[in-house]
Amino acid sequence: MKIVIIGNGYDLNLKLKSSFGDFYTHFFKTKEDEWDYEKIRNNMWSLLLYFKYIDGESNGHIKYEPRSPRWMDVEGFICEILSLSQIPSLINESFHERTHYARSLGKIDSGSFEMQIHEIKSLAQMKKRDLGVKDAFGLLFDDLSQFEGHFMNYLGNFNMAYYFAKSCSLMAKMTNDFANTYVISFNYTKLPAGFKGENQVHGNLEERNIIIGVDKSTIQNKSPKIMRFTKSWRQLSRVLNVSMLPAKQDVNEIVVFGHSLGNQDYSYFHSIFNYYDIYSSNVKLTFLYANYHIDEKTGLHDYEKDEEHRLSYIDSVYGLLIDYVEKSLGQKEADSFVTKIQLEGRLLVEEIDEYRANNR
Repeated sequence: MKIVIIGNGYDLNLKLKSSFGDFYTHFFKTKEDEWDYEKIRNNMWSLLLYFKYIDGESNGHIKYEPRSPRWMDVEGFICEILSLSQIPSLINESFHERTHYARSLGKIDSGSFEMQIHEIKSLAQMKKRDLGVKDAFGLLFDDLSQFEGHFMNYLGNFNMAYYFAKSCSLMAKMTNDFANTYVISFNYTKLPAGFKGENQVHGNLEERNIIIGVDKSTIQNKSPKIMRFTKSWRQLSRVLNVSMLPAKQDVNEIVVFGHSLGNQDYSYFHSIFNYYDIYSSNVKLTFLYANYHIDEKTGLHDYEKDEEHRLSYIDSVYGLLIDYVEKSLGQKEADSFVTKIQLEGRLLVEEIDEYRANNR
């Protein structure tokens, strides 16, 4: 039996605009393609992410990074905010200060950390006044749930019938036997029918129970208020439609495609690798990726970007495996783990060649 693990890259390869950048710029912009500052100001996470990736103070606490982040970067940023006391402290301060922070109008002024503080505190005071929020982590938790709702509404606007047809085709390239395949999906979109079993670990659109969170191993402060943001806690708090993993003796290969392999999901991979005893068993690990970079000027295939992507993906695979052995095995095994499974023919990183032509 084969286990197939898919992440957001799976949906992106099917042309579903489910990246963080696509969602944020579409949902928080007006029809005139201008930033909807009032909508951004109504959610603490959309505001903090605006400071982080759209327009922030490079020397301030929330450092401006002008790039298109992946969801793993967003989850890492959530972890950063929770781990650092400064932002929660600013929110709590605003609840007790006599100073009234008036809500700004028009463009969000984030050119200095002082203006960021004003925006954060004015939003916090509004949440306390209108919603009765009394605690910084309670505010951040409620707004994360609201942010998830925005993302679900955004995804609900797509033609999922077209997506579903393409999904069946792509999945068939990774396994020719659906009935003998178990799928672990980190996406929220509906999976094709006919699999042996499936587990949508972060919820799904149909049941409107999606999770955007952090890995508990990346949280230093283990207080209950912060642990509520971890994926494992939030899974416990919801009834998710999942099935048990296949028996150890039934699995001979684990295939990963479209997953960023970011550290906010390391615990999942560690658990799976441990359960199937990757070090001592005969289970094969296959990491697949798709290359379809096109030069915007020439319209031709960009092989240089393809190579950059390939090397970056190998780095991610290697990082995941090294982290796994360092945390799960002894140092003796860790030093030889990657070489061992390579020599045994149980580690493969390759491109889905057949899929490239379909994505040009």
